[in-house]
Amino acid sequence: MQIAWILMGVAFSFTALGDITWAILELVFSTNTFPSVADIFYLAFYPLFALGIYFMPRDKFSSSDRYKIILEMGIILLTVGLFLWVFLISPNLTSQEEFLNIFISVIYIVFDFVLLFALIRLLYSKFKEEYYCPLILICLGIVALIVTDYI
Repeated sequence: MQIAWILMGVAFSFTALGDITWAILELVFSTNTFPSVADIFYLAFYPLFALGIYFMPRDKFSSSDRYKIILEMGIILLTVGLFLWVFLISPNLTSQEEFLNIFISVIYIVFDFVLLFALIRLLYSKFKEEYYCPLILICLGIVALIVTDYI
């Protein structure tokens, strides 16, 4: 559990560094903040946070339950993946912007999809009762992050 919380804390530290960098670029230098150096810090958040969720200790399922969960997760991820491709990724790829802008926009979408996968894995895991409250808050935070990123 300690490794999981450390990874999530480091992930949020990268988000804070991204916010600080963005504020300096926007307020001090009055430059265009997309794409910028701040995106490196923002993008580092996603894999670190997903790894933190992955390292959370969980109880084992029986093999039949495991196959059911894998099938359900596959259906959910395939549906969301197709939705994202049609409505977000494909329009970005066909836009007339610079390659770097398109690339970073698509990377944000893909990393949000990775966070969605981590969220679904978290929801389908068995944990001790003492972890329920923090995990509910983590799940709500991930949902809020994904929804606001897509908006």
